[in-house]
Amino acid sequence: MFEARTPQLDPAYAKGVSGHIAGELDLGQLVMAGGCNFPDRPAREGGAKRYYSEIYIADYLGAFNLACETKASELDMGWKLVGHLPHPTAYAAFQLYGDKLIVVGGQSAAGDLSDAYMIQLSDSLGVEITPLPSLPEPRSGMASARIEDVLYLIGGRVNGKLSNTVLSLDLSRPQKEWREETPYPHSPFLKLVAMRNLDESNTSSGGPYLGVMGSFTGVDEPDQRVQADVAYMTYTPQTKQWQTYKIAPDDPIAAHGFGGGYISEFSDIFSGGVRADLFVTALQREKDLKAAKAKGNRRLVKKLQAEQRAYLSHDPAWYGFCSDWYSFDRSRGRGEAKSGFRFDGRADAVYLDRCSSMMDGMLIGGETMPGVRTPSIVIFTTACNPRKSYVTIGP
Repeated sequence: MFEARTPQLDPAYAKGVSGHIAGELDLGQLVMAGGCNFPDRPAREGGAKRYYSEIYIADYLGAFNLACETKASELDMGWKLVGHLPHPTAYAAFQLYGDKLIVVGGQSAAGDLSDAYMIQLSDSLGVEITPLPSLPEPRSGMASARIEDVLYLIGGRVNGKLSNTVLSLDLSRPQKEWREETPYPHSPFLKLVAMRNLDESNTSSGGPYLGVMGSFTGVDEPDQRVQADVAYMTYTPQTKQWQTYKIAPDDPIAAHGFGGGYISEFSDIFSGGVRADLFVTALQREKDLKAAKAKGNRRLVKKLQAEQRAYLSHDPAWYGFCSDWYSFDRSRGRGEAKSGFRFDGRADAVYLDRCSSMMDGMLIGGETMPGVRTPSIVIFTTACNPRKSYVTIGP
């Protein structure tokens, strides 16, 4: 068992964030940046959300090796503040590209962002930020995936409204700017999980493709109820075609919205995020509350606010954030539960695959329940124990 935390240099950031950026820029060098939380008052008490721009670096591999050698119970990540993002940012898209971390869009207190840039280490183990072509419109909360040199952005909020549009950028030739891809064939989802599949041996797929999991719809449409319309979709860039697989009610993944979930890049499996039935009720309540305020219906506003506070006051386990891993079998058109390590259920966390030969995966920060963040990191490893077990990093 090892213990450590996300950066503790700023008392507000030390409480944990979600919607942040993280990646390994060089062997053993872990970067964490941005994110948001409610540092002053909890969300259930009407606290204000704060966004962050700080960029931190930790030599996690050195700390891990030392902990293994000394059999220490606490792993000191040794976080250092090395720079700032162009804006305080949460819910941006980000993907590793060689020794660079590509960051696109996101949300700040002033609204959605349109900037795109690359973060890489400098010779002095600081960071350098290199601009990329800006997005055509501000965008946040989108799913992203990279196939070779091409970065794809799927859905998200565009100019403050949910969209089913898809963009791509050839990172080897960024001067060609962002391109519009075929929109996904569904009403816009709130938060998506996207993964790449590079298996070209399956000729029926037409080459590498994107797998996308969506769930919550009707969030922005005034005449529709919010629904948990769980669906799995694939997109083949070579043919620019989408295929949609409807999820049956008895499917293992039907109960999970995977909004704010995460994927395992090397295994085509996904986890994390919220429970569909509870979250769809919460989203509809937020929608009804907004409408009641617009109509000046004070009695209804008071009633819905009381229900919202009650919803945010349960223990974390009540919310049922997903902690199991799933895959989707396209030949059967069904999801499958996968055996393997389990993490505590979280939403809007960052999962990093196999950061080194000593670690199989790392889960960083995120929400343990709506509005509540955690500074803990979880690492699944066999390095210090020949029997596989997961190691919890943090309180």
